[in-house]
Amino acid sequence: MEFDIVIKNNKRNLNDVFNYLMSLGDGYYTIKVKHDKNRNVAQNNRYWKSVRIIGNDLGYDESEMHNIIKQYFKITSTKELGKEEFSIFLEKLERWAIDEHNIKL
Repeated sequence: MEFDIVIKNNKRNLNDVFNYLMSLGDGYYTIKVKHDKNRNVAQNNRYWKSVRIIGNDLGYDESEMHNIIKQYFKITSTKELGKEEFSIFLEKLERWAIDEHNIKL
């Protein structure tokens, strides 16, 4: 069984989660906690603009460049990065573009 508990505007608390799990009865349960919010729209736009610029300069389309970047930085999916992680990733991407390819983003 898999379920999501969404917390928005502090409308849920740990007691709600605990009470729900207790209602399920005996068993083994795994809880995955992701404390960092997903990247925001501005970060997403910045990333894809960077992908297009780098790709155009190196002769790759957007999809190819996205895959090259994921492979280079050993990232399975950029969707899994939280807001802070994605910010650090964008900084690394910009440094890589200028240091390795002389492309200023």
